[in-house]
Amino acid sequence: MQFDYCLEKLPVAAFVCDAEGLITFFNAAAVKAFGRTPHLHDPADRFCRSVPMYHPDGTRVDHEHSWMAEALGENRELLDHEVIIERPDGTRSTMLAHANPFHDDEGRVAGLVNVLVDISQRQQATEVIREAHDAAEALNRAKDRFLAALSHELRTPLSPVLMILSNLEEDPDLPEKFRDEVTLMRRNIDLEAKLIDDLLDISRVITGKLRLDMHPVSIHGKIQNVIRNSLSELNRRHLRIVTELNAEPDQIVADPARLQQVFWNLLRNAAKFVPDDGEIRVRTWIEAGEPPHIWIEVQDNGIGIEPEVLPRIFDAFEQGSPEVTRQFGGMGLGLAIARTIVEMHGGTIEAHSEGTGKGATFRVNLPMNIHRPVPVATKPQPPGLESIPKVRLLLVEDHKDTANVLRRLLEREGYQIRVANSASEALQMLETEAVDVVISDLGLPDRTGYQLVAELRERHRGLKAIALSGYGMEDDIHRSLSAGFVDHLVKPVRPSQLKRVLAQVVSGNHERIRS
Repeated sequence: MQFDYCLEKLPVAAFVCDAEGLITFFNAAAVKAFGRTPHLHDPADRFCRSVPMYHPDGTRVDHEHSWMAEALGENRELLDHEVIIERPDGTRSTMLAHANPFHDDEGRVAGLVNVLVDISQRQQATEVIREAHDAAEALNRAKDRFLAALSHELRTPLSPVLMILSNLEEDPDLPEKFRDEVTLMRRNIDLEAKLIDDLLDISRVITGKLRLDMHPVSIHGKIQNVIRNSLSELNRRHLRIVTELNAEPDQIVADPARLQQVFWNLLRNAAKFVPDDGEIRVRTWIEAGEPPHIWIEVQDNGIGIEPEVLPRIFDAFEQGSPEVTRQFGGMGLGLAIARTIVEMHGGTIEAHSEGTGKGATFRVNLPMNIHRPVPVATKPQPPGLESIPKVRLLLVEDHKDTANVLRRLLEREGYQIRVANSASEALQMLETEAVDVVISDLGLPDRTGYQLVAELRERHRGLKAIALSGYGMEDDIHRSLSAGFVDHLVKPVRPSQLKRVLAQVVSGNHERIRS
C-alpha cells in the first residue's frame, strides 16, 4: 500500500504490471496522460495494450515485444526509451519510458514498474530553438552575402577614380596649383575605402572570422609606416608628431597588416579629435617579465573622453555623445576592431582620459614572443618594369571605366594590354594570342572569375592570374587563392600596389601580400 501511495503521488504517468504483464496498478497521472483508464488484471490490456504506442519513426509498437516485455523477460531495467502515445481524441505526446523489474522475497521477478515522462514540450522547445538557430544562421549568411555585394558595388566605382588620382598625385608634371586638390580628392577616396574595410572587418569580428597571418615584424617599422602615410594630413592641419620609440628590441611575431591597422586606427583617432596645431605623442618601451612585453602609447591633447563614455570606448559603433558624432563623423568601428586584433595577439588595449578637454591616451601591451632580429630583405627585390620587356597582360573586366583606366595606366608602364569584357571573350582571345599574366574581375557577366581561372588552369597550364575585385571578404580571398589565382587585390587598388604585385608575379618572385 505504501508503494502504491508513492506511485500515486508521482507527477508523471506510472503503472505496474505483474510477472505476466497484467496491469495491477496505475496512477491518476497515467489516466490523464493516456486519455483513458487502463484495465486491471485484463489479458487484453497486457502491457497496457489499450494505449496505442508508436516508435519515433512512426511505426506501431508491438506491446508483446516492447521494451516492457524485454525488461520483464530479461530481468533488467530499460531506461529512456522514447515512445509516442496516442489518446482517444487523436492527440499525441512523446514520452520517455522507463521499465524497472521488482522482485519477491525469494528474488524472483514479481512484476514491473513503468514510468513515462512527457517530453513533448521539451521537444517542441528544442525544435523551436533549432529552427531559430537555423534562421539565425540563414540571416547571418544573407548578411555576409549582402555585405560582400555592398562592398563590391561601393568599391567598383571608386577603383578608377582612385587610380586616376593616385597616378596624378605621383605625376611630376602635374601643375602645383592642382596638386593640393588632387591630394584632397585622393585622401577622401582613401577614407571611403577605409570605411568599407571597417564595415567588413567588424562583420568578421562579430562572426569570429577575423584571421591572423603571423610573421616576424618590427613594431617601430609599422609605427613609422603609419606616420609616413599620414604625413600629408598631419601637415595640412599643422599637427605635431613627437616620437619616443625606446623599445629595444622591438620585434615580435604578429600579423604585420593587422598590427599596422591597429596603429593606423589609433593615430587616425588621435588626429581626428585634436584641434589644428595640436600634438600627438607616440611612445614605446619594454616591460620586463617572462615573457617581456612591449608597450605602445598614443597620447593627444585633444577633446578628451567623457567619464561615462570611457567604459564603452572600445564598443562597436560607440562615438560618445551625438554632438561628437555630428562634429567629427565616422562610424565608431576603428577602436572595436583594434581591440579585437590586439586581443587575438594575446595583448591588451586600454584608454585613459582626465575628461573633456584634457586629451586622451591609448596604450597597447603586446607579449614579446620573439628574441631574434627581424630578417631584412631575405629575398631579392623584384626587378623594375624596365627589365621585364614586352610583358603581355590580359585584363578581364566588365566595368568599362575601370578597364579603360587600367589599360592606360599599365600601357604607360610598358605592358602590352588586351582587354576582354567577359570570360568567354577572354578564353577566345587566349586561343590565338600569347599572354603572360591575366588580371580578372570575379563578377563577370557570363561566369565567375573562379570558373574562369579553373578553365585557364586546364587549357593554359602555367598561366598566372591575379584576381582584382570589389569582393573583399575573407571567404572571397580564400576562395580566389583556392581556385588558382596567385593573388587577390581588392578594389579600389592603388597603382603602386598593382604594379608591385605585377612585377613580382612576372619575375617569379611573388609572395602574396594581404590586400
